[in-house]
Amino acid sequence: MSWRSISRFALLALLVPFMLAGCPKVPPIANAGPDQVVNEGDQVTVQGAGEVLQGTIKTYSWTQTAGPKVGIQSTKNGKLTFKAPDTEVQVKLEFQLVVTDNKGQQSQPDSMTVTVNQIKFFGTAVGSAADLAQFSTFFNQVTPENAGKWGSVEGTRDVMNWTELDAEYQYAKANKLPFKFHNLVWGQQKPAWIDSLTPEEQLAEIDQWMAAVAERYPDIDFIDVVNEPINTAISYKGALGGDGATGYDWVIKAFEMARKHFPNAKLLVNEFNIVILAQFTDNYVKLVDLLKERGLIDGIGIQAHFLEKASAADVKQNLETLAATGLPIYVSELDLNIANDALQANVMRDLFKVFWDSPAVAGITHWGFRQGATWETNSYLVRSDGTTRPAMDWIQCYIHGGGDTCTVPEYVPTGWKGNDNGLTLEAEQYDVGQGVLALGSIIAYTDEGDYIGYQKVEFQSGWNTLWVNYAKGSPDQGSIDIYLDSMDGTPVATIDLPTTGSWGTSKQVENAWAPVAGTHDVYIVFHGQNGIANLDSVRIGKPIPQSGINLVDDGGFEAGTAGWSSWIGSALATSTAQAHSGSQSMLATNRSSNGQFAVYSLTGKVKTDTTYAVSAWAYITGSTNGTVRLASKLSCDGQEDTYPWLENNTAVVPGTWTQLSGNLIIPASCTPTDVAIFFEGTDPSVDVYLDDVKVIPPDNNLVVDGGFESGTAGWSSWNGSALSTDSNHAHSGAQSLHAANRPDNGAFAVYGLNGKVKAGTNYAFTGWALLNGTGNGVARMVFKLSCDGTGDTYNWIQNDGAVVPGTWTKLSGSYSVPADCTVTDAAVYFEGTDPAYDVYLDDVSVMPQ
Repeated sequence: MSWRSISRFALLALLVPFMLAGCPKVPPIANAGPDQVVNEGDQVTVQGAGEVLQGTIKTYSWTQTAGPKVGIQSTKNGKLTFKAPDTEVQVKLEFQLVVTDNKGQQSQPDSMTVTVNQIKFFGTAVGSAADLAQFSTFFNQVTPENAGKWGSVEGTRDVMNWTELDAEYQYAKANKLPFKFHNLVWGQQKPAWIDSLTPEEQLAEIDQWMAAVAERYPDIDFIDVVNEPINTAISYKGALGGDGATGYDWVIKAFEMARKHFPNAKLLVNEFNIVILAQFTDNYVKLVDLLKERGLIDGIGIQAHFLEKASAADVKQNLETLAATGLPIYVSELDLNIANDALQANVMRDLFKVFWDSPAVAGITHWGFRQGATWETNSYLVRSDGTTRPAMDWIQCYIHGGGDTCTVPEYVPTGWKGNDNGLTLEAEQYDVGQGVLALGSIIAYTDEGDYIGYQKVEFQSGWNTLWVNYAKGSPDQGSIDIYLDSMDGTPVATIDLPTTGSWGTSKQVENAWAPVAGTHDVYIVFHGQNGIANLDSVRIGKPIPQSGINLVDDGGFEAGTAGWSSWIGSALATSTAQAHSGSQSMLATNRSSNGQFAVYSLTGKVKTDTTYAVSAWAYITGSTNGTVRLASKLSCDGQEDTYPWLENNTAVVPGTWTQLSGNLIIPASCTPTDVAIFFEGTDPSVDVYLDDVKVIPPDNNLVVDGGFESGTAGWSSWNGSALSTDSNHAHSGAQSLHAANRPDNGAFAVYGLNGKVKAGTNYAFTGWALLNGTGNGVARMVFKLSCDGTGDTYNWIQNDGAVVPGTWTKLSGSYSVPADCTVTDAAVYFEGTDPAYDVYLDDVSVMPQ
C-alpha cells in the first residue's frame, strides 16, 4: 500500500498510539503526485507535497531515477518542472521525491511516472507537383516516391537530374516538415550502367552517389539506406562485400558508408512482407540486430504493402516483436489496393489502429494518395474530383483524436459476376479464408486444409471449362478441391497441381467443369504437404473466342525486326541460328543488364475493357537454367504507369525453346495512352532469342457483349423503347435483350459504331431475333452510315418479313464502307416489328472481314 493511498485522518489513527507510547519522532511522508501522460516537447509541471504530524516541511528534494535525462527545476514548495524530451517512441520518466521536516527528519522516497508520447506524423509519398498542391490538407511528412532513387537521378552516368527531388526537399524544408530520403541502395530502379562496371568501380560510384546526395541535401531527417535487402536481389552487392560472414556484410557496409556521409540523419532499413508472418519478422530482426550491435541503425522501416488480407492480430504481435529491439518503427509504405470504398475503409481502420496506437511507431507514410497517381490502381485515398474516400475520412478523424467516434461504412460483399465467356477469381481477392497469405497478386504458404472462399458467385450454364494458374517449386504432391456453397460433402472438382519447376515459374492447368447455373459460394481447399502451391487465379468459363488477328506484325521475325526496340540499348537483329518456327528468330545482343531488352509497342492497337492473349517462345544459351520474363507496360490517361508481369519463368532450360504466356488486361477504367509488351530478366552473359510473339484480341466483334450476358451497355432506342436483359429467353448463354413499351415499329434497339468502323472495309453483320405473338412477324437489321460531306444512309442488312413466333431467327448480311468515306456516325439497329409482339435480340455481331 502506498502512503499516498491513505487519508491524513487514517494516518493519524495509525500513528497516535505510537506517539502515546513514547515515540514522538514520526518522519514526514512524501507525496510525489499522480502519474501523468504528456507529449514530447510539453512543459511538464509536477506538484509534490509532504505530510507531517508535528512541525513543518522544510525542504523538497526531487531526483530523476529512470528514463532519458531531462533538465529539471524545482521550487521551495515542491513544484517540479521540465520540458518533455523529443522522442520517436513512447518513453517513461520516473521521478522520486524526498521531503525533510523542520526537525531534520527525512521521508521515505515516493515516486511518480511521466509517460511521454511521441508526436506521430502522417505523411505520404510525393510523385509530382499535383501531389504537393493537395499535400498540406492531409499530411505532415514528405517522402519522394521516385525522385530520390538512384536510377531516377543518375540514369546516365555522371549526369544528375535533381529537379523533382529539389522541389520536394525544398517544400518539406519551407514548411518545416520531416523529410525522408528514399533511397540510397536498392536492387531495383538502379542505373542500368552500374552492372557493366567492375566491383571496385561500383563501390566508388556508390560512394560518389552518397556524397552527392549529402552535399545537395544537408538537412535530411531520415534515410532509407538499403531498401528491400531481404526480398529484392541486388546485382552489385559484391562491391559492398557480398553476403560475407554475417550473411549481410553488404548491408553493413552500406550503413557504414551512410553514417560517414550523413552523420546527423537517422538511418533506416526498409523492407516489405515483414509483419504479415512471424517468421518474416524474425528474419528481419536478425538483420536489425546486426546493424544495432554496430551502432549503425536508428530506426526500422516496414513497408505496409500487401496487407489487404492480413490478420490485424498477427500484425500487432509481429509489430511488438520489432518493438522489442528498442528502435523506433516507421510504417513507410502503407496502402490498400481495394476498389470497394467500404471494404477499404474497414481494413484500413483495423490495420491503422494497430500501427498508430503502437508506442513504438514514430509515424506512418501512405504510399501516394491521389486517384490515378498511386502505384496500385485502387490504393488511392482522394478521388480525381478532390473528394475523399471513407478510409481517408476515418484516418483524419482518428489521428486528430476522434477515437471510437470515428466510423466507417458497413461493408456488404457485392458478389462476383463474369460475362458470356466466363469469370476469373483472382486468388488474392478472396472474401474469406484461413491459413493462407495474400502476397501481391498471389496467395502463398498454402498448407493442408487451408482454404479461400468467394461469396455470391454468379454462374452461367454455358461455362464448361476450369483453368488454374499457379506456381509450385516443390516436387511434392498437391491438389485443390472446389466446393459450392459448403465445404461439407463432395467437391465439384479436384485439380492436381504438379510442380512447375520453380516458385517463379507459372503454369496453367485445364479441367472439364460440369456446368451449373445460379448464384453460389465457392470454396477452394488445399491438400498436400506444406507449400502446396502459390495460387494466382481460377477461371471458370468457356474458351474465349480469338480473332486470329496478331497485333504483333511479323511476330515470327521472317521479314525483320520492324516495330521492336530496346530500353537498355540492346542490339536487335534476326538470326537463322535458332528458330522456333519458320527460318528466323530475333536475337538480342549487347545487353548491358537484365533489363528490358526487347520492347514492342501496342499503342493505338489495344482498347479499353479488353483482355488479350499474349504468348511467345524464348531460347537461351548457357549452362544453367535462367530467367526470361514476359511483362507489359500500361499507361492510362490520368493514371500512373504500371508494369504487370504476364509470366516470369526463372527455370528456362538452356538450349530448349520455352513458351511464355499470359493475359494483357486493359481495364474498363483505363483509357490507354501507351501500351507495350517487353522481355527482361535474362542474365546478360547468355544469348537470348525470341520467336512467334503473339498478342491476340479475344475476337473482332465491334459489338461489345453482343450476347447481353453483362447487360445492355452501349444500346439505346430511337423510339423510346425500354431495353433490359431477359433470362427467360436466350439464343446462347443465359440472357438476351428485351425491348418493351415499343410505341411503334421504329428503331427499338440501336448500337453506336462511331469510331469503330473504317473506310474501305467490309463488315459482316449477324443478329438473332425472337418474336412472341400470333402469326409471322417482321424483324429488320439496318446499318446507318454518315460520311463527311454526304447525307446519311440507312442500309438494310436483312429484312425478314416471315419471322416465325417462338423461334430464334437469324438476320445477317454484309456492307462495305466506301473507301472515300470519312465516317462521322455509324450504328446498327433493329426495327420493323409490330409493337404487339414481344421482341428479343441475342448474339449480335459486326465483324470486319
